[in-house]
Amino acid sequence: MTGRELQISFERTINALHDITLKPTSTDVEYWLNKGLEKFVKTRYSDTNVKDRSFEQNMKRITDLRNLVRSYTADVSDALPNTYVAELPKDSWFIVNEFCTIEPTNPNDNCFPRDAEGNFIPQRSYLKQTTHNELEQELYNKLSEYRFHRSTGHPLRIYIDNTVQLYTDENYKVNLYNAIYICKPPMIDIHTSPNEEYTGLHEQTHQEIVELAVSAYLENTANPRYQTHMNEVMTQE
Repeated sequence: MTGRELQISFERTINALHDITLKPTSTDVEYWLNKGLEKFVKTRYSDTNVKDRSFEQNMKRITDLRNLVRSYTADVSDALPNTYVAELPKDSWFIVNEFCTIEPTNPNDNCFPRDAEGNFIPQRSYLKQTTHNELEQELYNKLSEYRFHRSTGHPLRIYIDNTVQLYTDENYKVNLYNAIYICKPPMIDIHTSPNEEYTGLHEQTHQEIVELAVSAYLENTANPRYQTHMNEVMTQE
């Protein structure tokens, strides 16, 4: 749908409710459409929806958010010993997968693969999730997966502000940080370019976004039709 078509769909649904006396302005419509968009992305990423299915658990969930899936690679800095920091993508909402590339710090390591010139070939490694509360305990755990063993190590990962911090032992280092994430969806704009197709999300999601926007509007205005409409939305998805 175009921005204008999304607006018309919203207004027609509202007009079908006979107890609506104060019609929303176009600015209001745009605001509530974007509220519906936000709720759509969050509920389809998680399993807080009528189908109890989260992102990629079935084809519908894949299609719902596939337009927002991004791949990201960042260099890392090593400001502290055995600690590597990478910037997170500025437009990310949800990180769905992460990995990094590593190589040993010992130049005499004979188990790690090398290229024709004798340089280490960085290897892909998954990250080991930890929490701020458990970090110190993990760092002192001699059996933890983050320690380099048989040319493999899985850095500990925590988030601080808009960065990801990766912790290794002294036997290997991190080269790059990689993430697959759900980005912030483009806003629905019904004023600037109302006749342009909204491509932020797949077309099959557009009417669902409208229905969620109407429900949010009805809930905000304390309209008695809110629960009835929400029940209808639950059966449509």
